Amino acid sequence: MRSGTKHGSVPSENAPPAVEDSKSRFWRSRRVHIAVVAVLVTATAGIAIANNWPRESSGTPKLASSASTETAKVARQTLAEKVTVRGTLGYGPARDLASRAEGTVTALPPEGLTIAPGEVLYRINDHPVVLVPGLLPAWRTIEPGMGPGADVKQIETALAGWGYFSGTPDENFTAATGAAISGWRKDKGLSDARSLGFGDFVFAPGPIRAAANAVQVGSQVSAGTPVLKVTSPDRVVSVNFKPAEQALATVARAVHVNLPGKSSPGKITAVGAAKTTQENGKDVTTIPATIVLDATEDAGKLQEYPVSIDVSTDKRENVLTVPAAALIALRDGNLGVEVVHEGKPNDMVPVTTGLFAGGFVEVTGSGLEDGQDVVVPQS
Repeated sequence: MRSGTKHGSVPSENAPPAVEDSKSRFWRSRRVHIAVVAVLVTATAGIAIANNWPRESSGTPKLASSASTETAKVARQTLAEKVTVRGTLGYGPARDLASRAEGTVTALPPEGLTIAPGEVLYRINDHPVVLVPGLLPAWRTIEPGMGPGADVKQIETALAGWGYFSGTPDENFTAATGAAISGWRKDKGLSDARSLGFGDFVFAPGPIRAAANAVQVGSQVSAGTPVLKVTSPDRVVSVNFKPAEQALATVARAVHVNLPGKSSPGKITAVGAAKTTQENGKDVTTIPATIVLDATEDAGKLQEYPVSIDVSTDKRENVLTVPAAALIALRDGNLGVEVVHEGKPNDMVPVTTGLFAGGFVEVTGSGLEDGQDVVVPQS
């Protein structure tokens, strides 16, 4: 019988070793090498995990070192969460200024001219219509024998500012009121009448800008005919908030308007009623609002210029912050930051996060202090 092993037989203890061909030796050698490599990879991975995920121990977990050299400062600052909306920098929406008298238009201001209180707005039958400061619109002639009213006080206040009325403005038309009106009229080249006709003046809170003429010189107008389109003399930002953004549209809310090369602070000064318009055959509802810049000179000479506006929705003042990219997921499912120490192992400090804004995050954690360095892992 031949020595060796047959299929299904048990090898003899005294049997000589089986002879391997070169191909068998090659694959057995390959298996050994692969096994060694696998062991090395597993061991290396175990070391990496051990370095980055320290075992639980008493006190704060320690890190021997970090693979990243990028760091950032823990900083105490104010974080503001924001929503960005679109608007237009201009003079705001224009409104019609209607004539209160019938006649021929004989003079109109140049478009773009700013008209101050006391100056002439336009002329009807060569009779000047003057801008008078006042919040309440005019509704009657100012004349002797009239009943008291806020319009009388507005006229007396204006005449006092121009140097014609020396008393204390009130709501009663007196002889002093008539005398002040007469003196002012004479200086304007008018008759010395002690009254002001309903069509002689227009009340406005302050200066107004003639945006466009609604008629031409020589046009015949009746009471109620628009003569001018006027705006505020100051450039403002007009915004139409969406219904989902209406909580942001509140008077006195602080905003930042992004202008070429700068971000200019401002406030919402007026919010209108919701309106619905047609756009591409669909109803679109918006809430109009007006923003005034804190420094109107920031607008330069821009007109009808599209801008973006950052509206703060949440704010945290004087809080500790780190770059959001510095947050590291811990094994227990919480977040932490790796605090760098000079000459000793780094600390992995668990943190509680607050507001995220502008690439930073509000954090609190035991031992975390302003000015410390934290690792920012690099991808």
